[in-house]
Amino acid sequence: MTRRDQIRRDIPLNELAPHDPPAPTPAAADISWIRRDAAERAADLLANAAPPLASLVDAIRLLADRNDPELAQAVIEYTGLRSAELARLRTAFTYGGPTGVEVMLQLAGQEPEITADGDTMNSAATTIDEIRSRASAPVRTNHNGIIDDAEKLQICLGPDGRWYPFTGTADGGWAAVRRPTANPAAAYEAAKNAKRQRHG
Repeated sequence: MTRRDQIRRDIPLNELAPHDPPAPTPAAADISWIRRDAAERAADLLANAAPPLASLVDAIRLLADRNDPELAQAVIEYTGLRSAELARLRTAFTYGGPTGVEVMLQLAGQEPEITADGDTMNSAATTIDEIRSRASAPVRTNHNGIIDDAEKLQICLGPDGRWYPFTGTADGGWAAVRRPTANPAAAYEAAKNAKRQRHG
């Protein structure tokens, strides 16, 4: 058991109240959720985990914890995101957690670009070209991304040293499709398989 898990286990959380308190106090379910969220944040801090997330990434994390249409609409109105963009960010969190959202935002131009080591990128690009069709044009690199324009696939090297697989979307964007991996070839194959499954 990790230090973080031990701390989370030791933080007392009361059972859900049987009845909602009188208005305007939040409902019992909301109070329970707020208490649990606060406890998990405290556990992260006590375990010297990552510092609190940026506001948008944090909002995506909260949405991943609960199915709340009102909260989703509030995030859309506050950020100006389209519902499809918000859905993709939620998917990115599902696969890659906060770092997955960070990489996704970087792809969308909403976070500073992540520039990876040139040798690392070139080596990964060569590895991917070796497993692709010889008739295809070589992949290209862009900052932390390796892009297959012909197949509309991309893998991005995150700040955690893992490769995040994406497939192109109809509107010219990118969608996270699988969990990240330390192996660029495996990430590329994951993106390729996800595209194949989506299109049958």
